Amino acid sequence: MSVIIHLSPSLSGLIGQQTTVEVNGTDVRECLRRLVDSFPALRPRLFDADGELKSYIEIYVNQRSCYPHELTRPVEDGDRIQIVEAIAGG
Repeated sequence: MSVIIHLSPSLSGLIGQQTTVEVNGTDVRECLRRLVDSFPALRPRLFDADGELKSYIEIYVNQRSCYPHELTRPVEDGDRIQIVEAIAGG
């Protein structure tokens, strides 16, 4: 399935300011893995040393949250995945 991944500005800076990337995958996790295979600079920002998605990363599919329990959610051709880094400040 061809899926469009939208990256936050802080992440797009790691891949030449691209804000969208097209990947193929059958579920959310596979799409994310293919994204970091294509753009290795994203791996340490998205995944920890054990290969798990970092806790401050939020994932949405077609504007609906799917993290942390639905990374195995199937995707369909034309779906859109959005990756957002949760930022706190004070």
